[in-house]
Amino acid sequence: MRNAPRVKILNPDIDLGVGGEECMGIEAILRHGMANGLWESLPMHLASYKILDPNMNFYVSPEDWNIMMSQLDRARANKFWGTFASLAMDAKILNPKFDLHIDQEAWDGMRAELNKYESNGSWFDFAFLAMKMKVLDPDIEIDLNGRAWKGMRRELEGSEETGMRDNNWNDFLWQAMAMKILAASKIEFTDEGLKIAMPKSADQSFSSGVPPMPEAKQF
Repeated sequence: MRNAPRVKILNPDIDLGVGGEECMGIEAILRHGMANGLWESLPMHLASYKILDPNMNFYVSPEDWNIMMSQLDRARANKFWGTFASLAMDAKILNPKFDLHIDQEAWDGMRAELNKYESNGSWFDFAFLAMKMKVLDPDIEIDLNGRAWKGMRRELEGSEETGMRDNNWNDFLWQAMAMKILAASKIEFTDEGLKIAMPKSADQSFSSGVPPMPEAKQF
């Protein structure tokens, strides 16, 4: 089930067969992690399942928010801008109205990191960071030139080959999700969750190539 949120973004209409039993299992694991202070990956998991089901019933207390904001402040202080972008994106998905206090230093740091990935041809990292920045600010201007799209497309094709060979679609789904968000004509947060509007020419290409979810449910 860990890739289900990525599949849901790629194809919002897909039926993943996630029913009450699965949601209760997910919620129990999230609550266990929150109760035991397992915050290293919890923000990502919380945000991922918020995408999967915006109505999922888990309570993030003020103390939990303080922990997440402490992580964000620590990433900022250490200038770990990729980590900062990840934590900030997760927090925004969980609560779009929460003020994350992203200042100019943070934006400059994220953009410098993005430029480094572009210069090095690290297109998976480039797509991943650019996606986070666009979720944080849907109106941000990112230079997605022909070289960038070609590099990201090569990364997507390579991860697809890996998925077919090893039956491991994790990188493919992350790359495809990032590219869909970057190609979106509009991103907005609603009561029904994260909504992505695609140009008509791009929508089908991002929803038709979603690999089937494995039958085994792993939480």
